[in-house]
Formats: sequence, structure tokens, C-alpha cells
Amino acid sequence: MESLAQTLTSLYLSQNNLSGTVPDYFLEFKALSTFDLSRNRFTGVVSMSFAKLKSLFHLKLSHNLLTGPLPDLNPLNGIASLDLSYNKFHLKTIPQWVTSSLSMYDLKLVKCGIKMNIEEWEPVRTRLFYIVDLSKNDISGSPARFLNHADVLQEFQASGNKLRFDLGKLNFTKSLRILDLSRNLVYGKVPASVAGLRKLSLSQNNLCGKLPVTQFPASVFAGNDCLCGSPLPPCKT
Repeated sequence: MESLAQTLTSLYLSQNNLSGTVPDYFLEFKALSTFDLSRNRFTGVVSMSFAKLKSLFHLKLSHNLLTGPLPDLNPLNGIASLDLSYNKFHLKTIPQWVTSSLSMYDLKLVKCGIKMNIEEWEPVRTRLFYIVDLSKNDISGSPARFLNHADVLQEFQASGNKLRFDLGKLNFTKSLRILDLSRNLVYGKVPASVAGLRKLSLSQNNLCGKLPVTQFPASVFAGNDCLCGSPLPPCKT
């Protein structure tokens, strides 16, 4: 291990049924750019010592049993890809060091105990985001400002929140390919621009009106009581 401490750049330990707290000796690998501990059984808090990994570019800790508030990892200002999903975090808000990052493009915070109004989230580099997944939290408000300015965003997932806004007034960026807003409080009409998406889920919302022509199945729009038109039942005349 000691011989690798200064030279190892990638460490993948996903799906190994590892348990206990994250060993401190992992944090001696100062050259790490990719660190993946996902899908194990790690417990305890994320140590502030993670901030010593100043070459870190990708950090994936998803699907573990990690707890407690996330420490301020602002020294990791070069981190671009972060996945903390499916742990036992209670972050309350998207961490400030994430918001102020100059390089973050891939952010996954599924089921991280976030309870905030998304309109209060103002990333320094909105136009840099490529993938954002904030599903299964308690996030309210409208993501319209973020979505309208994320020029290269390809995937936005925020199912199972309390987002409330008029979908018909949303301007999709040309880059967007995947949109999941299912199980929210989204209202208004479904715009014709959704036809250009590769994957879509708008089920279990408050959408209304006649659907535009798309190739999506009925399940994409299910649970919106006053939507009508193919692939749902015809609109009443």
C-alpha cells in the first residue's frame, strides 16, 4: 500500500461488501483522481480528511450506510463528479462547496435528506452541469431558472420531490435528453418540445390538457388526472 500512496490515481472498490468506517489509509493516496467506494456497507461519517485528496476529480460514495452531516470539502475545488446517493445523510441543503464549485458537472444527491427551495440554489457555473439527479428528497419550488441556463445539461432527474411550476412555460435547452419530474406537483400543459427527449417521466403530477405528439408510452404521463390524447384516452369534446 505504501508504495502506491504517491502514484495511484484510480481506486475502484465498488460492490465488494466492505463494511465498517472508511479506513484512514485510503486517504493517504494523495494522487487519487477517481475514488469509488459505492455499493458497499460503509458506516460512520465522511471524514474531513477527504479534503486532503486534492487531486480528486471523481468521488462516488453512493449506496452505503454513511451518516451525519457532510463536512466542508471546499478544498476539493477540482472535483467534477460527485455521487452521495442512497446513504443516510441529512444534508438539508446542497452543500455550499458544491454550489461554489468551478468544475462540477456531474452531481447525484438522490435521497440525501435535502429539504430546500431549489430556487435558492445558485451554482456558480450553472452552464457547466451535464448530469443532475436530486430525486427522492424534499425539494420545493421551480427548477426553471436552472434548466433554462444549463446550456449543456443532458440529464435532469428530480422525481419524488415537491417541485411546483408551470411545465408549459419551461424552455428546454437543446442538449437535454433525459427529464424525470415524476411524483411532484408540476402543473400546466406538456410542451411539444418534450418530443425531442430520449427519456421522459412526468407521471403523478398535476398536468392538464391535450398531449403533444410523441413516441412515449402512456406510463410516462400516468397519474395526471386531466391529461388526454394519445397515448392516453381521447380528449372529451
